[in-house]
Amino acid sequence: MFILSQTYADPSAPETELDVIAQWWTKNTFPTTLEEFDVSNSFVVKNVLERGEYLEKPKDATGVIVSTKKKMAVVAGWRDNKEHDGPWQLYGEQEAETTAFHFVGDTSPVFLGWR
Repeated sequence: MFILSQTYADPSAPETELDVIAQWWTKNTFPTTLEEFDVSNSFVVKNVLERGEYLEKPKDATGVIVSTKKKMAVVAGWRDNKEHDGPWQLYGEQEAETTAFHFVGDTSPVFLGWR
């Protein structure tokens, strides 16, 4: 995980249940500034299951940028494990009020949520 900013990416956004937004990263380089996070292409992380949601990673995505407002965010990934059963191959916790890049590599599904 690489912290891009000590702030929430879109302070003017309306509150959501988890107050976590994300954007899949498809470039061959790591983002280094908050300006690379395109809020207009982000999606709201929903509270579908276990305080977040399990998502299929797009084939061309190498990472995900996560911005959290109130709570610690969690990113977890499994390799070729559609049931997300057993230990994860990727796990990261991100402090509240931050925006960060998480390298997800070849994991799928990926869990995004809060702790």
